Amino acid sequence: MEKKTQQSKSKPVNIAVSRRIDGFAAPQKNLTNAAAKPVSAPRKSAPSSRQINHAARHAPQHAKTLVRRTVKQPASGLKKQLHVQGTVAHTAAQSIPVKHTAIHVDATRLHRAEAAEKHAQVSRFHAPAAVPVTFAPVPVRHAPVAPVAPQAEPPIAHHSNSADMFENAIANATHYVDIAERKVHFKKKARRHALGMTTGVFALMLLGGFMTYQNTPTLQIKVASSVAGVSTRVPDFASAGFTYEGVSNNGIKLVYGFKNDLARYQLVEQTTNWTGEQMIGSVSSVAANGLPNYTELQVGDQTVYKFNDRHATWVSNGIWYQIHGDQPLSDAQFAALVRNT
Repeated sequence: MEKKTQQSKSKPVNIAVSRRIDGFAAPQKNLTNAAAKPVSAPRKSAPSSRQINHAARHAPQHAKTLVRRTVKQPASGLKKQLHVQGTVAHTAAQSIPVKHTAIHVDATRLHRAEAAEKHAQVSRFHAPAAVPVTFAPVPVRHAPVAPVAPQAEPPIAHHSNSADMFENAIANATHYVDIAERKVHFKKKARRHALGMTTGVFALMLLGGFMTYQNTPTLQIKVASSVAGVSTRVPDFASAGFTYEGVSNNGIKLVYGFKNDLARYQLVEQTTNWTGEQMIGSVSSVAANGLPNYTELQVGDQTVYKFNDRHATWVSNGIWYQIHGDQPLSDAQFAALVRNT
């Protein structure tokens, strides 16, 4: 028994004390008995009539009102990211100097100002020099007297009759209008206006007639035929398979222009008193073998003389016709042109 008591005296006793509040445990504290005093049994408290109801332990639960998939963890603030690299130097508090009034002058500053070197040419460091004042007599002049202007005599009122007053009013009037002069001016203006309008209408008529002449083949042909002196009917080139291109007069000849997809051609008309035989006898020739340089093409009752595939001629009703072209024409095309001219 003595050994057990000695061992208990030599070993320290660790007593763990812990608390639990709302399910969380506080850190344990170890109490060491340095003096190795014997541990006495705890005293039994006196029975109390009051009973303490401790709160039952409960497990922590997750929050049910927070949508965690849409809430992010808060990032660290700027204040936590900044690290102080060095100590901040604090400036010493400066004392505010007291300003003295002009009556109380600091003797030290006054002595230092008097001891400072000053240049003689700088006038600000010296009192202003006294200006000598001299008095001289000034002659007094009298103010000039303005001459008095003679007063104008009031106009004498002349009594006149009403006729003189009316004539004077007309003579001095500035808004008088000469009716005769206005009539002459109006007539001149009206004549100029009428002349300008007539000239404009005549110019428009000429322009319209020229455009009508350009766009109307029948009118062109009638004007050209009257100038050339050739009385003929208008050829129908469209029925012959050609396109009309215009007409012109060459002295006593009337020249039509027409074309197809291949080339352009001309139809020349002029008046004559020859027959077909007389005409071909005058313009044709005979080769050395005794054959003429043309061939005859019969189109109805009309005889057409072909010199080649590009040139043909005939006479009908006192009109001599000639066809020229850049490309050859067939007998059917020659016949169509003869029937539609």
